[in-house]
Amino acid sequence: MADTNHCITVHNEFHADVHANHAGFGAGGTGGPERPRRITGRLTEPDIERIREHNVAPACQAEAVQALAIHHVIIIEGPRGIGKRAGAVVALRDRTTGPLVVLDPMCTPRDLATHEYQAGTGYLVSGHVDTGREPGTEHGWLVVRNAVRDAGAYLVVTRPTGARVEDIPSVRWERPPLDEVVRAHLAGAEQAVDELLAALPADCALRDIARLAERIVAGDPVAVALQYLGIAPADRVRAWFDTGPSEREILEITAAAFHSGCTRIEFDSVTAGLLARFPGAADMQRGPGPDIVVMDPETGTHLLIEAKYRKRVLAELNDRQPEVWWRDVRAWLADTVRQEENLSIAGALALLAESDVAVVERSYLEPWSQGTLGRSGQVTAVFTLWHMCFTPALVPVALRVVRGWASHGSREQRRTAALALSGELGVRFPGEAVRGILALLEQGPEADEKTYADALAALFAVLQQENEDGAIVFGQLRDLAEQGDRDQALRCALAVLNIHNGPDGEPSISGLLRDQPEHADLVGGLWRELMDDDRFRHEAMNALLDGLGPLTPEQKGRVQGGLATPDSVVGRAPDVPRDVPPPPPEEEPRPYPVVTQRTLDPVRPRRFRFGKGRRVRDELPRPAAHEALVFHVDGDHVADTGRLGPDDDVVVRATHVSVVDVRPDTPIEVRVAIRSAQADPFIALIRFTCSVEDPALVVKDGLDARKRLHAGISHHQPLFELGLCHPLSRRAEVRRAVSAQLRALFEVSPVVLPGMRAALAGVELVTPSVQLKENE
Repeated sequence: MADTNHCITVHNEFHADVHANHAGFGAGGTGGPERPRRITGRLTEPDIERIREHNVAPACQAEAVQALAIHHVIIIEGPRGIGKRAGAVVALRDRTTGPLVVLDPMCTPRDLATHEYQAGTGYLVSGHVDTGREPGTEHGWLVVRNAVRDAGAYLVVTRPTGARVEDIPSVRWERPPLDEVVRAHLAGAEQAVDELLAALPADCALRDIARLAERIVAGDPVAVALQYLGIAPADRVRAWFDTGPSEREILEITAAAFHSGCTRIEFDSVTAGLLARFPGAADMQRGPGPDIVVMDPETGTHLLIEAKYRKRVLAELNDRQPEVWWRDVRAWLADTVRQEENLSIAGALALLAESDVAVVERSYLEPWSQGTLGRSGQVTAVFTLWHMCFTPALVPVALRVVRGWASHGSREQRRTAALALSGELGVRFPGEAVRGILALLEQGPEADEKTYADALAALFAVLQQENEDGAIVFGQLRDLAEQGDRDQALRCALAVLNIHNGPDGEPSISGLLRDQPEHADLVGGLWRELMDDDRFRHEAMNALLDGLGPLTPEQKGRVQGGLATPDSVVGRAPDVPRDVPPPPPEEEPRPYPVVTQRTLDPVRPRRFRFGKGRRVRDELPRPAAHEALVFHVDGDHVADTGRLGPDDDVVVRATHVSVVDVRPDTPIEVRVAIRSAQADPFIALIRFTCSVEDPALVVKDGLDARKRLHAGISHHQPLFELGLCHPLSRRAEVRRAVSAQLRALFEVSPVVLPGMRAALAGVELVTPSVQLKENE
């Protein structure tokens, strides 16, 4: 590895269409899908009981249980959405009381034949993907059956209808009666059964019924819950296209589908780029537009397609528009992605993949993964695969694509594969992702070693944050150190030990040591190997101190034995993360620009007099000369320019009032920690001058200028690495580098503060001792 003296930080952030879990990748978004479920690995007992509780057994369930008891291995076949997975879990639990383990859906008979099965354990391959008839497949299934039976285990494979396997019994699964399924899921909300049955299509997937029922039981009316099924949106979108919209209207809705949620200015820019590729379209008169988009009242442009319509719009465009039209659209998308990775485009491509996965793979993922659009194209391809992970039917497709890049792709595709495995795919297939990245590391050129080590570290951070599977990484690295390239394993271990969950977050290893102290010996074995090697000893010690820093004395005591660290080492570990600034002064800085907010009670009508009443002056805050009031009334925000009295209609009907500081060039300070070559970080005091231009917009956005600027700076990872090679004594040199980096950042990509302008005023660098003295 070229440089082992580095600290990686993982930011997996999602916006727009990605779920509200992480945001990140592997770590947040917009409220939708549930926390990502690990697809492979051991099923938890609550998961098993939840499946059994709502399961409705079709007539073929008894056949599956009986065949499994006799043969130990069965195949359950049938289309998606009819309950095969639930039936398999029920059958396995009928035969076993031990663990139930889900295996990789992409595994071949050869993989299954060589798996180490445990007695009394049930194994499930859900949604098995046929990767091609390899030589000896029939014999391979016979070996699988014998291996499972000899071990005293049980295996169920679910799949769509495939080639017949002579030695394994196959059960053709039947869909259970729809009314029984609905009643089983609506226990506690039986009054909604008839209404839901009347609205559901006969072939509705059981998974969708379960999700609808969860919403109804939680309190949603049936009509509201049904909106998430997408029946009505499909009809409305199809009806709009059937009206014969103009070419300009089609292009505008295409821009909205691929750039969902952008601002009016951004939308006008991307739409102009698309219209420029279709001569004559820009000169067409803008029509009223469909009612499935939010319209800008000033320009009439389509700003945002509602999420429930977006997939249907893309499907209709794919079905109706010719290839020559799509060729120009692909070129327009490439222009955007070439400049910067784009989450919205990635989300749209994942939605398009639900209609035509072949065209998404062939026209976008394949060329972009090879670097034809540069790094931003590779990242957008990865974002697309991660978005696909939230559609169950596309998860195995995403895994197959990445495996293809890793096994048969170009050098750039292998690097893209490693990045893809470090996020959402890794959350769903933890073991496979770790083994996949290590295989790329072992087979790749030395120049790419850092890329793969960093991907492994990012995967560790995501796994530890999402489902505490991070120990898998250390287990595989231990095996590599013992049986493979020891130096590679140790360099990767350093990368993993150094990764943080954000610029000011704690080291990811801290979470493993705190929450799963039983794995301390696993970490300790690799750490001792690092300490025994002169090349790694210094950084290994710093990494250990960093990892121990966030732990309490009691937690440090629990892991000390496993790490085999002397008391002196544990005692050197600080009680707060070393790259987090010292605690702020006792007095928190005054909020800015929204100084305070107050809820207003409804005004009672006047009695015995005309008029609708007025507010008592004590109800309203008294702004200083440099402050303005903003009233929230009927969903709007209205700024008071000094003319509104307590009996004004806006003031009377307002439900909230905010006080906004409108002084020009108000100084504010943002603090961040810059890691140094020593135990303590530099503390950067970054000063800005800010002015409010639109108080109403500031309140509407909920703007906290200090937090927004801090977040914008924190996303620029290179800034936090500027001090890594410098001791605290080189403060002046690091300050110049930090100042230059920030000025370049705000010149190229300034932080957006709605309703405000901000300018960088200066940067000061202090050491923790100086900062603590100031705080005192």
